[in-house]
Amino acid sequence: MKKIYIETLGCAKNTVYSEVMAGLLSSGTFELTDLPHEAEVIIVNTCGFITAAKEESINTLLAYADYKESGKLELLIALGCLVQKYADELKSAMPEVDLFLGTTGYDHIVEIIQEYYGHSTDPIQVDTYWRLPGTEDYAGRLVSTPDYYAYLSIAEGCNNRCSYCAIPDMQGPYRSRASEDIIAEAKKLAAEGIRELIVIAQDTTYYGIDLTGKPQLANLLHELCQVPGLDWIRVLYAYPDHITDDLIHCFKTEEKICHYIDIPLQHIDDAILASMRRHITRAEIENILARFRQAVPDMVFRSTFITGYPGESDEQFDQLLQFLRKAKLDRVGVFPYSQEDHTPAGQMTNQVPEDVREERAERLMEEQFQIMQDKHRAAEGEVREAVIEEISPDIPGLYLARSYAEAPEIDPFILLKAAPGALQVGDVVQVRLTGVDEYDLVGELIIDELA
Repeated sequence: MKKIYIETLGCAKNTVYSEVMAGLLSSGTFELTDLPHEAEVIIVNTCGFITAAKEESINTLLAYADYKESGKLELLIALGCLVQKYADELKSAMPEVDLFLGTTGYDHIVEIIQEYYGHSTDPIQVDTYWRLPGTEDYAGRLVSTPDYYAYLSIAEGCNNRCSYCAIPDMQGPYRSRASEDIIAEAKKLAAEGIRELIVIAQDTTYYGIDLTGKPQLANLLHELCQVPGLDWIRVLYAYPDHITDDLIHCFKTEEKICHYIDIPLQHIDDAILASMRRHITRAEIENILARFRQAVPDMVFRSTFITGYPGESDEQFDQLLQFLRKAKLDRVGVFPYSQEDHTPAGQMTNQVPEDVREERAERLMEEQFQIMQDKHRAAEGEVREAVIEEISPDIPGLYLARSYAEAPEIDPFILLKAAPGALQVGDVVQVRLTGVDEYDLVGELIIDELA
C-alpha cells in the first residue's frame, strides 16, 4: 500500500481541499502518513495568490523532490492555484515534479494516482470545467484542525474581479453550495464533536447571489444556528459590499454567532478603491462599521489592507493611516502590493517602488500594533469564555487560549497559567483578562468555573 503525504500551503480553502483529498485517499488503496520521508507519494497543495506564496510553493516542491534520493519518494504532485495559473511554465522549469494538477484535480485524486502507476496519465491536468462539489465530496473529509473546530466552505470561486487579484482565473466564477448540502455537512461535523464552525469562501457575503439574485448568508447562518452541538459560528472573508441589514441583525440576535467578522477592506481612498474595482466607497465602509457597532457593541473587526498599490500617493497612504487611527479595528493584516501577472493592476505603469510598499506596510503595522495594545488594555477585567488551543511544550503550566474575539491561526492568544496537566486542548474555561504580553492577552482562570 502506497503511503501518501499531503502538504497544504495558503488559505483555509486549501485546508478544506486537502482534507477532502485525505478522505478520498484513505478510503482507497492508499495510506496517509505524517512523515514525508516515509511517503512514496507527496502532494503539495500550492498557493499562487501573491509572489511570496508562489515562491513558498516552488521552494516546498524542490525541497520534497530531494526525497527521491534520500527517501522513498516515487511520485511528486503539484496541485492547486499555482498550477492552474502556471502549469506549462512549471513543467518546463521543474522536471523533478511528476504531475501538475489544477484546482479541479483534488476531487479525483485517487483515479489520477492510479492512472499514473498504470502509465496512462497526462502529466498536466488543468481545466476550466468549474464544477460545484456536492455532499458526496465532503462525506469522507478528514478534518485536520483540532477536534473542536473546523472550516465550513460554503462556495467555490469568485466574481469580484479585483484588479490586483488572479483568484477568479484560478478558481473560476462564484458557485454557491446548496444550503441543504452545507447544513448536512455541518450536522455531520457537529456529530463528530466539532463545536466551532468557521464559515469561509473567497467571499462569504456573496453567498446565494448566483442562486437567487440576493445575498443569502444571513439565512444560511440562521439555519446553521439550529444545528445541535455547535457553540460558536465564526464568519471570515466577508466582502463589505454585500453586508446587509439582515446580516447585521443576524449577528445581533443569534447567540451562536461570534461577535467577530473578517472584512477585507484593502484601502480607504475612493480613487484607489475604484481602481482596485472594489465597488465600495469610504463613506459606505464607515457606514457599515457604524451600523455593526451600533447593533453589536462588542463586535470585533478583522481586516486586511494593501500598501503601495499602483499610483498610491503619499496623501492617499496618509488617508489610510488616518482611517486606521479613527476606525480602531481590532485585528489587521497588511500586505505590500504584489505585482501579479495577468491582472489589470499588474499592467499599470505607475507601479510604486517595492521599498516604498514595504515601508508603508511597516508603518501601518506599527500603528495597528499600538491600536491593538490599547484595545487589549481596555479589555482588562473582562470575563470571557475561552477554549484551550495549545499547551506550551516549553513552559510547564502555560496554556494558550482564545475567545470569541480570536480566530485560530491568525489572531493573538490569551495566555493562561494553571497547574501542569490541569487543562487539555479543547477544554472550555472562563477567564478574566488581566494584561497584555506584546501581541497576546494575559488572563487568569476563574477557578469556580473550571470544575
